[in-house]
Amino acid sequence: MCQEVFDLLSMCVQGKQPNDLAITRADGSPAGDFRRAWRSLCVDAGLSRWLCRACGSDVDPDYKCPECSKKWKREQLRYSGLLIHDLRRTAVCNLRRLGFAEKTIMEISGHQTAYIFRRYDIQDERDLAEVASALDRKRETNLKPENDLREKSHS
Repeated sequence: MCQEVFDLLSMCVQGKQPNDLAITRADGSPAGDFRRAWRSLCVDAGLSRWLCRACGSDVDPDYKCPECSKKWKREQLRYSGLLIHDLRRTAVCNLRRLGFAEKTIMEISGHQTAYIFRRYDIQDERDLAEVASALDRKRETNLKPENDLREKSHS
């Protein structure tokens, strides 16, 4: 883990016993499932949205559907957007783009098999563009006179 994560986790466990939970509330009670809070934060940040269960439309901030006029409780709505698990996929892609070996990334991400790892290692247009650009740079470097073997053998 990186130093920042290590420092944050060290603060979480400071003063705790070996069998205590690492992440707790200030009073020591379990933090519980954070997915509900995650969803709310993502919706508030504009990264996700709450959808009407009846018609699938976005609901307003009061959880009312402008299409079918049904009023919902937040727990009844359908969530569409960023999942906490998406961060794992992002980490895998970023580590691969930084040039780390597949086996190293699998060790960090906890993937047991290459098959599952590849499901997370999403290739996109940016990846293809980077490869094409790298090939162009390599070709241009090899075409320069100082890198041409024929030029060097005549000097």
